[in-house]
Amino acid sequence: MGFGKSQGCTFMRVSVALCTYNGGRHLAEQLASIAAQSRRPDELVICDDRSSDSTVEILTNFAQSAPFPVRLYRNEENLGSTRNFEKAIGLCQGELVALCDQDDVWYAHKLQSLAGVLESHPMLGGAFSDADLIREDSRLLGSRLWGRVHFAPAENAAMTADIAKILLKHDLVTGATLMFRADKRELILPVCPPWIHDGWIAWMLALYSSVASLRVPLMQYRVHDSQQVGIGPRSLLGRIQRAQQVGRAEYRLMARKFEIVRDRWCERPGENFRSRLQDLEGKIRHSYLRAELPRNRFMRLYRILGALHEYRKYGRGPISAGKDLILDLN
Repeated sequence: MGFGKSQGCTFMRVSVALCTYNGGRHLAEQLASIAAQSRRPDELVICDDRSSDSTVEILTNFAQSAPFPVRLYRNEENLGSTRNFEKAIGLCQGELVALCDQDDVWYAHKLQSLAGVLESHPMLGGAFSDADLIREDSRLLGSRLWGRVHFAPAENAAMTADIAKILLKHDLVTGATLMFRADKRELILPVCPPWIHDGWIAWMLALYSSVASLRVPLMQYRVHDSQQVGIGPRSLLGRIQRAQQVGRAEYRLMARKFEIVRDRWCERPGENFRSRLQDLEGKIRHSYLRAELPRNRFMRLYRILGALHEYRKYGRGPISAGKDLILDLN
């Protein structure tokens, strides 16, 4: 993985932060995979967001027989996914925190692999992995998570050195694949809206720490229609249809999100402050450029050609540029 020489290994307590909401259909399968870990968690912290199905019953029954402590909290009001994860993270007592969704399946070596990397390399603030994709019915899709979020293997060498350069282009770190040090909570919490928890956590770790990527898939990530935040359609037609839904408002939202990251960076400067600030300012400018492209396609082409360098640095290069050229921006 290219982390350099290990600085020694210290055994650390692992907390799993699981958030649930009407997840009864797949929850038992996920819980069974946590119980089957080769390295069991030291605790499972569950925050249920006022489920109305069988979720709480499944959790209660599991807690009675689980081979590790289980702490179940039922919210008095519906918090939504991000605030619910904030709560769960804050309640964890271990030195390492692994985020967990209610409908995935973990491979038996997931916690052991992630914790081992963090224990062996104290300079790392977090670590995440790839994942195999599965259908609603648990059948493998034959593809992996990183491929669907456009994380090319060629980028992997740069990941351990500077994850922020990749995050400028696209979201990469899926919360369900992530483990991080609990002492980073001061940087991570609270999550600043409109960021979703995993996107914000990834940026805070990238700016103020180092993050490792494990190319091996450590879990099965379920793809289905009821996900709050999906990973995008698989087919070409589906991708085109999704791209057509992208409008100026989405680019303005992206600019606003990075303004928030920039403001945090200015309030709490870290290493390489000026270069990081330049990157964030550039991402903001590029997002506003995309939001304000002319409707006339000849004028739009002229503007896009003049910004090709930015499209390469802050997006998918010609693919992003071509999308902005041919699609009707609403």
